[in-house]
Amino acid sequence: MQTIKKKTKVTHKPHSIRFTDKAIDELKYRNNYNHRQIVRFIDGPPGITMRWTPKTNKKIFQIEGKCKGHSFRMDIGQFYLGSYGTLEVNSKLIPIFKKHKRTDGTWKSNPKVALTTLEELNDSQRYTVNEVIELIVEQNFPRRRISGNLAMPSW
Repeated sequence: MQTIKKKTKVTHKPHSIRFTDKAIDELKYRNNYNHRQIVRFIDGPPGITMRWTPKTNKKIFQIEGKCKGHSFRMDIGQFYLGSYGTLEVNSKLIPIFKKHKRTDGTWKSNPKVALTTLEELNDSQRYTVNEVIELIVEQNFPRRRISGNLAMPSW
C-alpha cells in the first residue's frame, strides 16, 4: 500500500532585511497574507527581531533570547519613521545588555521579569498627563487609523 503525503503550501516567506530605518519603512504589505510575521535583521544587533502586522503596518522591535532554559521575547518599542527607529533601539539596548548579559554574550537574567530598581521606576513615570497628550499629538494620533471597538474586558 502506498502512503499519500499531503503537501503544505507556504503562503509567505520569512522576511530578512537590513537594520536601517529606510529598509524598515519600505517593508510593505504585498499579498493577501494578513497574519503577524517575524522579521529578522541581516546586520542588526544579535537577538533583535521585529514583529510586523501587514494589515495595520505596525512594526514592533523585540529582543529574543534564552535564559536558564527558558526562551523569552520582550518588546522594546514601536517603529515610527523619524521619531523611533534604529538609533533609539540601539540606545535602549545598551543598558539592557549591560545589566542582563554576560561578557560572552549569554543571558545571565531575563530582562522581562527582572526586578526594577527605584531609579528605573521613577524614570518610567517621568511624564505628566499633559506631556503624554503632547507626545500623542506629535506622533499624529497613532491609534486613529485602527478601526474597531473596545474589547469587552476593558469596559
